[in-house]
Amino acid sequence: WRDTPGPLGAVAAAVLAAGVATVRFTYSDDSADRPAASAVDTPTPVVTPTATQARTIAPVETPEAVLRLIPPGYKPGACSPDPGVPVGALAALSCTRNSDSGGPESGHYILFADGAALKAEFDRVVASSTTQVCPGRIMSPGPWRRNATPEVTAGILFCGVRQEKSVIAWTDDAKVLLAVVDSAGQPGMEDMFKWWSTHS
Repeated sequence: WRDTPGPLGAVAAAVLAAGVATVRFTYSDDSADRPAASAVDTPTPVVTPTATQARTIAPVETPEAVLRLIPPGYKPGACSPDPGVPVGALAALSCTRNSDSGGPESGHYILFADGAALKAEFDRVVASSTTQVCPGRIMSPGPWRRNATPEVTAGILFCGVRQEKSVIAWTDDAKVLLAVVDSAGQPGMEDMFKWWSTHS
């Protein structure tokens, strides 16, 4: 038992979205006032990158850089590398069900270059979810600590609901890792939180 969530373990949310370009064509209606169109006058598409597109880059680290940081319980082949990661991230993995007791249906784990980028992506997860108090009346979002070092804040913890799924997200500041795990049915939040407490 613990007053604050903890223990050792480490997704995360999910495969990150690739941007879609919006193509807009521009035309002029004043053809009567100027010479016939030439090659120079041919309308050209104007491509406007979306916000998602601007936030996605190719990973610069190998999948193994993330694989060695994630929690145990994933069978071989359960995790695959993301082709695109948020700006400020180095690499990411998307994983299917964790086979340990209470393990989530899916997990997304993102390795970042610095704490600022890590916190920014964590905040995006929170903003896209409905916040809940974590089991045990643990503050959400709020700091979490490991039992071995109760005086040291290990990262920030969040519990909530997103797209009708129970979701737990946490940062591991020492690893500069964001983990986002979720389940649509079983395990529910209580069991998934017990899994987190022994795998974080």
